[in-house]
Amino acid sequence: MNVKVTAGNDTLDIPYTSNVPGYIKVYRVPEDYSTDGYYVGKWQDNEIEPVPACAGSDMTILLQARCDRDDRSGSISVLSINYAAEGVTAHAAN
Repeated sequence: MNVKVTAGNDTLDIPYTSNVPGYIKVYRVPEDYSTDGYYVGKWQDNEIEPVPACAGSDMTILLQARCDRDDRSGSISVLSINYAAEGVTAHAAN
């Protein structure tokens, strides 16, 4: 499953390739930390959430979403948005 995130004029296409449910969190970070200005953390229920190593005041959470299994197909294809900053949208794309 891919997660398509739109933040302002930018579009991110984030692959979620695990066959185990988990989370995606997108941060806006300084461009000297990440050349595109974004940090994407991915983790599963039994893992510690990764966070960017820049100063907390220099990052903004844009999106947190859960990637879940579709009961009918059994594949990871359901996206549930836990948080989206103003102007940020996301949807599952296969």
